[in-house]
Amino acid sequence: MRRNDAPHDGKKNENRQLRKLKRSDLLELLLEQTRRNEQLEMENQELRRKLEGQRIAIQKSGSIAEAALRLSGVFEAAQRACETYLRNVVYQNAPKMNAREDKPHE
Repeated sequence: MRRNDAPHDGKKNENRQLRKLKRSDLLELLLEQTRRNEQLEMENQELRRKLEGQRIAIQKSGSIAEAALRLSGVFEAAQRACETYLRNVVYQNAPKMNAREDKPHE
């Protein structure tokens, strides 16, 4: 016997055994396989839903990270604007502050 014939022989034996079964036994096997197939189909659908949920979560997290980076830039610009405004206020009020300090206290 050649090695390549081994799986083929197993299939032949399986076919012979199936032929020996009664019609009721064959129907029972078919029903069992149908149930198993339905179970696997449901599992497959559930796994696909979970996978899609994960894809959406990954897309959203990418969008959130991108938005955070953009907001970070906005906050940095706002911080610089505040610092510039504060320097201008101090600069514009410096002569007034110096004048007050030069005045004798009453």
